Amino acid sequence: MRVDAHDFVREGGFYGRYELFQKNVEKLLYQVERLERIEGPQQEEVKDIGKQISDYLGLISNMMTIGSSVIAVVKPSSGA
Repeated sequence: MRVDAHDFVREGGFYGRYELFQKNVEKLLYQVERLERIEGPQQEEVKDIGKQISDYLGLISNMMTIGSSVIAVVKPSSGA
């Protein structure tokens, strides 16, 4: 259990996992955008998937921003 906790902290904890997740979603979006350029019968579906991924990426970015501001508000001052 200690090793797992140490590895978790070493990798950046939840923030590190969030960053990795966000980069993976960005990579997925990039690959879908490349597929959008290929002519074919499913081109509209691919564009729709790309839009949904883009919307989701914006949502998780907003959630992280909100989470950071909540942490800043909840964090006790060091002058106490």
